[in-house]
Amino acid sequence: MPDITKLEIGERRAWERTLFTLPWDIGRQNIAFEGGIRMYEDEQLEQAVSTYDRRMIPGLAGTVALLDEALPGTGPKAVLADQRDRYLGLLLCVRTVRNLFEAQAAANNWLLKKGDPASERGRLTAAIRSEISNTQEWLRMLAASKTEFFRVTEGRETPFLYKTPVEDLRLKLEVMRAHIGDMPGPFLKELTEPLSEQRLLFSQDCP
Repeated sequence: MPDITKLEIGERRAWERTLFTLPWDIGRQNIAFEGGIRMYEDEQLEQAVSTYDRRMIPGLAGTVALLDEALPGTGPKAVLADQRDRYLGLLLCVRTVRNLFEAQAAANNWLLKKGDPASERGRLTAAIRSEISNTQEWLRMLAASKTEFFRVTEGRETPFLYKTPVEDLRLKLEVMRAHIGDMPGPFLKELTEPLSEQRLLFSQDCP
């Protein structure tokens, strides 16, 4: 999303699970942060996007393509179809992370006036459009595949049990389409501060 804080409570359900009931912290507004600490430089997000594009996504896409080619000549092989769908599910998950990283890096650049504003705004929009297509593919696969991608429960959610994964994806798709033109945000003063906490936590010089 260009600015997740602009969403109504009902719209945010696509990104929230009933398991996590604490108020939003800064990490839910900007993925460069975790628990109030800035963990990632924007350059690290950019580097991750580049790695996904050069290595991980082509590798997974190639594996899915090989399994697709093998399926017609093997007859009704449930195990092979299941493996193809699992690799495709992993590919879709990786694409979501990649799109999220690119969207956040572009939004941060726009907010901090780094680079060309129109270019960064266009990059943010492109990342959201890519995730719209990715979500559509998830919904198509969940409707057609016999593979169990999510363990679903009618009771309480846990880190491993979901209540409404398909409904959440449909809502996510609807909200992305409705808000793709929103202005990037929010502007956080922490974006302009150095990563002193990260260096303190992970410094090689610490005893």
